[in-house]
Amino acid sequence: MLDRLRAWLASEGPANLGTAAAIVFGAWLIARVLSSALWRDARDPRTSIMRKVLSFGLIGGGLFAALHTLGFDLSGLLVTGGLVTVAVGFASQAAVSNIISGLFLAGDEPFAVGDFVRVGEVEGVVLQIDLLSTKLRTLQNVFVRVPNEVLLRGNIHNMSRFAIRRVDVVVSVPLDANLEAVRAALLEAARTSSLALLSPEPVVLVEALGEYAVRVQLRTWVETGQVVQARDQLTVAVRDALAAQRVVLGARLPGLIAKETP
Repeated sequence: MLDRLRAWLASEGPANLGTAAAIVFGAWLIARVLSSALWRDARDPRTSIMRKVLSFGLIGGGLFAALHTLGFDLSGLLVTGGLVTVAVGFASQAAVSNIISGLFLAGDEPFAVGDFVRVGEVEGVVLQIDLLSTKLRTLQNVFVRVPNEVLLRGNIHNMSRFAIRRVDVVVSVPLDANLEAVRAALLEAARTSSLALLSPEPVVLVEALGEYAVRVQLRTWVETGQVVQARDQLTVAVRDALAAQRVVLGARLPGLIAKETP
């Protein structure tokens, strides 16, 4: 070991330290510049993955070139690295699967950074899309890491993909209630709402007929970012509109249910 160190000190390796440092710094700087340029389109999952690949590739290539400049024989390192790569490959099949899944997700584009998604029982805002996993922030402000393989194999519900979403309010009224009066009251509640859109127009449908009550559904469309507020506002408006028409709620069915369609 000492003989190798003396031989390296006697060679041109120490004189090339500045050159090697410049190569590493240049590779790091180029990686930072390209990463910053790609970050302008950070919502695109393909951009996020490309940033990681370019950064790792440039910095790794810079280190390799710097070692070569210093006079190190990298042939043995390449052989050793190949053996290590094979060993790691057998031990990291899950990582490789996640990377491949991430590339497929980037090509499919089911969501982007900032979208609100639901995967299985997990739902939240997409914070970051990486090679191995996707990071979410739930409504409870909890950080969740979802492996890309799980995303690729599961059903992804993107709540933010479209500009508007439908919000339904379902009520149960007595069997002998005046359905035309109920229909008029529900439509009036939608029209007076500041969050419900008039196009597409609100619709009232008879959803189910029971032994003691009738279930009636009000369908309205709202902007995607106002779903929660609109659901709350419409629920109160429907209750007040039915009370003004002196329509009581059915006793044998759930009183008032507000829901949203996926």
